[in-house]
Amino acid sequence: MSARLPAKRDAQAKRHDLLKATNASGKAAEARADELAAIFKATPQLAAAIGLGLTGHLFHLLIGDNVLRREAVRRQALDLRESLRQAGDGALEELLIERLIVSWLAASDAEEQRAGHFREGCSTEAGRFWDGHVACTSADFARAAKTLTSVRRLRLPSVRQLNIGQQQVNVMPATDDKAQPTHRA
Repeated sequence: MSARLPAKRDAQAKRHDLLKATNASGKAAEARADELAAIFKATPQLAAAIGLGLTGHLFHLLIGDNVLRREAVRRQALDLRESLRQAGDGALEELLIERLIVSWLAASDAEEQRAGHFREGCSTEAGRFWDGHVACTSADFARAAKTLTSVRRLRLPSVRQLNIGQQQVNVMPATDDKAQPTHRA
């Protein structure tokens, strides 16, 4: 365990350097840009660890300081992320999964806000606004899911079906780009 402490302190020092560099402004920020690039290059997972991701920012905006709720939603988002990951996912799929989670958070928040306004009693105009807001965030979520599905479908080999007499033949490209027929009765 003592071997882990220096690594943890080193990570904390890197985080401190990064935050110090990001708090600089104007010419000082430009001078520290190379330093920031070096820190991120040396520790690529640092951005996610310090919450620079959009999901982390949304957690703070939507939930605020409620630690219990923030942890519950964070856990749900992590579970969702794990359930959406597949073997062979690349950077694009990871970004689309992140987009899907962000749109899920936005849609959930919109539903919750609308329910709160309806509970308190709101005008017809306000009700229409919240209905439209929920519809937009739900549509964003559906588009994110469809995009992830479409990208994954593109990775699948294409199957061509030929009917020769009374027999159907499925032709799939082999790994060496030569088509090999498979027969089905």
